[in-house]
Amino acid sequence: MEVEDVVPLHEAGRIDGQSLRAAWLANRAYVDKASHLMHGSPGWWPDREEALEIVESIGPPPATCRPIYFLTVGGHGHRQITYVGKNGASTPRFRSGHAAAIKLHAPQFDALEKAVVLCSVTLVTSDHYLPLEWVHPLERALQLLGSLEAQLIAGLSPKLNIQATKTYAVREPISLHLEDHLETGVFGSGGDDFLFPPS
Repeated sequence: MEVEDVVPLHEAGRIDGQSLRAAWLANRAYVDKASHLMHGSPGWWPDREEALEIVESIGPPPATCRPIYFLTVGGHGHRQITYVGKNGASTPRFRSGHAAAIKLHAPQFDALEKAVVLCSVTLVTSDHYLPLEWVHPLERALQLLGSLEAQLIAGLSPKLNIQATKTYAVREPISLHLEDHLETGVFGSGGDDFLFPPS
């Protein structure tokens, strides 16, 4: 999982929808168009020349989905995660308000900078990288996202995820590599951390 963007909370209304479902469908449509263009058969993968031709003909592939977000307090270099959420809706999550974001108006958070940290998710095996929006079928990708959110809540214990901390809802525990190349401080100093499932 990698930090992709940090948005001040007061600007969260400008965050586009990050629905895993919408990203999955967009990627599927793009691959279908590319395959049709190149007369690809099932399992076909373009070489470098074909990839350039595809981009010239139908444009670049869809942007990376950022289905996990954190509400944070604190400044650059040290942010405390107060809430973990997943973007499931096709409409932007913060445009109509967010119950946890409203709680950040409490006096204890007054002097602290507040932000939304958006993260992409990539599954890694010994020899493959697979963005979550490429997992098939869609229902499997959504299940993995739900389990990932539950594991982050269980492992990070954010103050504002009150309901989710009452039960351990991790269906498929995995080892999480948390990367923050933007050096926001959300995963501590160094921007690199691991979150292992409980044994």
